[in-house]
Amino acid sequence: MKRVEAAKAAAKQIGMTIKEVLWLQGQYDIAVVSEGSDEIALTAFILNTIKAGNVHGQTMRAFTAAEMAKILEKVS
Repeated sequence: MKRVEAAKAAAKQIGMTIKEVLWLQGQYDIAVVSEGSDEIALTAFILNTIKAGNVHGQTMRAFTAAEMAKILEKVS
């Protein structure tokens, strides 16, 4: 839990919010739902976390229903 609180503090310093931390069974150990001002802040947070060691990351961009509707408007 200390590492989660440290990650939340680090995220806040660069303008991000960790909304949810989920511990998983299976291939992945943990999932973090976060929100930030832009993808640059998110990427910086991920690189800082990985740089600290003992963490490997994979990002998955998620889209809201409204965002997906805009994307589908452009699909021919």
